[in-house]
Amino acid sequence: MTNQKPAPLPTPREIVAFLDRYVYGQELAKRDLAVAVYRHYLGLGYHHLHPLAADKAPVRATAHAPFGKQHILLMGPTGSGKTYLIRLIAELLGVPWTFIAATSLVQTGYVGTRIETAIGTLYQAAGRDRAAAERGIVLIDEVDKIASHGRSSGPDVSGEGVQQALLSVLDGRVVQVSTGGSSDYVMGEVDTASILFVCAGAFVGLDEQARRRRRGEAGIGFGARPGAGSARRVPTAVAGTDLPDTEDLVRFGFIPELVGRFATISATQALTVDDLVSVLESAEESALPRQQRLFEVHGIDLQFTPGALRAVAEEACALGTGARGLNRAVLRSLADVDFRLPELAAEGVTRVTVTAATVRGGSAAGLKVARTRPPAVRRPGRRARRKGVADHAPRSACRTVAEDLRAVALLQPEAAAVEAGTAAAATTADGEVFTYTDPRGLTPEQIRKRLDAVKKSLKFGRSMVSAKTWWATFEEENKDRLHVVLRTAEEMRMRDCGLDEFFRTYMDANTENIKAMLLYLDFRRARDAWERNRKPVGE
Repeated sequence: MTNQKPAPLPTPREIVAFLDRYVYGQELAKRDLAVAVYRHYLGLGYHHLHPLAADKAPVRATAHAPFGKQHILLMGPTGSGKTYLIRLIAELLGVPWTFIAATSLVQTGYVGTRIETAIGTLYQAAGRDRAAAERGIVLIDEVDKIASHGRSSGPDVSGEGVQQALLSVLDGRVVQVSTGGSSDYVMGEVDTASILFVCAGAFVGLDEQARRRRRGEAGIGFGARPGAGSARRVPTAVAGTDLPDTEDLVRFGFIPELVGRFATISATQALTVDDLVSVLESAEESALPRQQRLFEVHGIDLQFTPGALRAVAEEACALGTGARGLNRAVLRSLADVDFRLPELAAEGVTRVTVTAATVRGGSAAGLKVARTRPPAVRRPGRRARRKGVADHAPRSACRTVAEDLRAVALLQPEAAAVEAGTAAAATTADGEVFTYTDPRGLTPEQIRKRLDAVKKSLKFGRSMVSAKTWWATFEEENKDRLHVVLRTAEEMRMRDCGLDEFFRTYMDANTENIKAMLLYLDFRRARDAWERNRKPVGE
């Protein structure tokens, strides 16, 4: 932990200004989230300076929320930025956060994932700091999927049962959290009274249901819901005055008690083609900058014409997945040139321009290339000469980062023997001899102890909140394979790679494969070193 004094709570206007840097549009959701977050954390500050004894409050949780509970219900179609907005807010405030899919939850007492699991993950994201966890944010996604579908012959353990389970944590109660190789390994307790809960979902058909109610049209039968025809339609954006009220949500399948726990009900809008074009042009983490970095490694400047950007946006919009579809559309439009990227670099190509015809044709149609370097002389490499074959890619007259990376990409890591079950030693980036752990015969507690020691040596506690949240999720998903988590941490230690750098590598590499991420980490470091040391052409 650090004794550094945290920054003051941003005002709602400052929160919106921060979100504007990363998220295009969604003004209604930004404002509503900013106000709710401001009220919530201002209330925690008030409680810190003027604590109200629990026995003096109407209910125990009121002592932690002098301005009232500020839990949020956020509706909007997939790919409209609901999760991203919450992640950005958590990063801005420097508080831990976690998310869980409501579809995986079951009522307490039944086999399956319980809401307590999310609190445990939040506890890990906070570095097992109870005070930090109790000021965190929990995002429960796809909450619309736990709407009750009416009366049934048996208990509704994943519908109304889960809604009932949510009530207690939203109101505030002490939850036992556990982690590690055994679910009985209790790490501590967390009081949910000060945690901000955000429930999000697409709520397909709810907008139409609300419009029918305003027109005085009734559904058929008890708990009537939209038919199959309306369920297939993409939800339209809702204006502030068109947001559904308690009656609409109850008809949709939520118990009134749960609806009443949300002080703020807001919505994100479906992204239009123009919105998606703006995301490509301005968002720092969009699909286009990632591809441009890949081309830069090969010494090529990648550009999309305005028509190409619009064609990509139209394709993503047709997929119905919002901003998530941009990556697929960009990759598809570059499929042919990606295959020939090393050859293009060797031929002296320095710029590739993608046109609308390229995107719509899915091939090299309409692709424009520019050459400002002389093409390389094709000559076989050492391995090729031994085999009597020619290189697939000629050597460039101006060596690129990609060529340096190709030279080391297939080298086996020094610790490959560990994967076969034997221990091995390696030299870290700072010259220390480091021995990998042989997990054979070790108990989960022993592996956990070793993992904690490695994390401490890498100063995990000083990492960004988003990085710690990601790592906590990684640990939770592999709690029955702690040796994999330990090996990953030891690979980071061998490279003297902190969690922040490894998390950025994960974001940029766009892969879930740990080996691929480690190779990309080595590649990026080599590229940066090459950029620092290279000389301009002609010197």
